[in-house]
Amino acid sequence: KVASTQRPCTKGLWLWSEPVPMTAPDGSKFHMCLLDCEGIDAYDQTGEYSVQIFSLAVLCSSLFIYNQMGGIDEAALERLQLIVEMTKHVKVRAGKSDPKNQSLSELASFTPTFFWLLRDFYLNLADANGRVITASDYLESALAEVPGNTESARSKNAIRQSVKQLFPARECFALVRLADEEA
Repeated sequence: KVASTQRPCTKGLWLWSEPVPMTAPDGSKFHMCLLDCEGIDAYDQTGEYSVQIFSLAVLCSSLFIYNQMGGIDEAALERLQLIVEMTKHVKVRAGKSDPKNQSLSELASFTPTFFWLLRDFYLNLADANGRVITASDYLESALAEVPGNTESARSKNAIRQSVKQLFPARECFALVRLADEEA
C-alpha cells in the first residue's frame, strides 16, 4: 500500500515476489530482487527497531537507495546516525567477540553501493563560485568534515566519517518536484 499520509505504509521488510531478469553492462545475466523497508525513525517504532531494520536492509542489498524528500541538511545527516549504531550491532567475523573492536573497513566490504535519492529537490546545484555541480558533488560537500573540536562537531563528523567509510561507493541523484497542475 502506498499513500500520501503521515502514517507509515510499509512495515518491516518487503521482498518483491518475483526476481527480475537483468543483464549487466558486461553482458552477464543476473536476477534482481527488490527489497523495500519502512522508513527510519517512524514515530510508532523504537530506535533499536529502526537500527535492526536498517542493518538488515543494508546487509541484504547490493544497491541501497536512501530515499529522502528535499535537500541534504544537518537533520538528514543526523538521521543517518543509524549507520553509526549499525556498526555496534553487526559482527563481520565469527571469531570477533565484540563488534565494537572491528574496523569500519571490515564492515565496508559487505555494504552495498549507497545511492542517496533526493525527491522534490528544489535547490540549484552550484558551488561557492557559482559553477554548476552534480548531485554527487553536492553529496560529497555535505559529507565534508565540519570544522571545530567541540562535542557537536565531533558528533557530526562521526556520522560523516561513518557514511564515507561504510559506503565507499556512493552516488546521489536529485529529482525535481513534479507539478500536479501548472498555472
